[in-house]
Amino acid sequence: MTTKRFKLWTMLLTGLTIMLLTALSPAQTKAPVQKYEALLGTWEAQAEGMSYTFIFEFFLEDGVLKGKYTGSSGTSKMENLTFENSTVKFTVTVNTMTLDYTAVIDGDNLSGQVTLQYGQADITGKKQKK
Repeated sequence: MTTKRFKLWTMLLTGLTIMLLTALSPAQTKAPVQKYEALLGTWEAQAEGMSYTFIFEFFLEDGVLKGKYTGSSGTSKMENLTFENSTVKFTVTVNTMTLDYTAVIDGDNLSGQVTLQYGQADITGKKQKK
């Protein structure tokens, strides 16, 4: 009876260890290029009613989606960056102002909104050709 229990516990612990290692594997946190293919690259965008443009750069770093925002006040790293169902969302902090962006990607075009402390504005943009 003791041998059966030992074998059962060994099998149970082995199974749990494999499940844990699989869940924590770096491969699970890295996304394939295909998932982000529509987004990757450099985008030039403009908010409605504003005369200047800003640049969004999306890239993979060690298989993880990253982004950089460049506007009239400088360059910032994108935080909370997600891309699901053709929708990109991210936050940037410029000086002391937080900007929350949400946009839908449709081919080489994007459209969405930026939310800031003063309200919201519609944005549109185009993907720059390589």
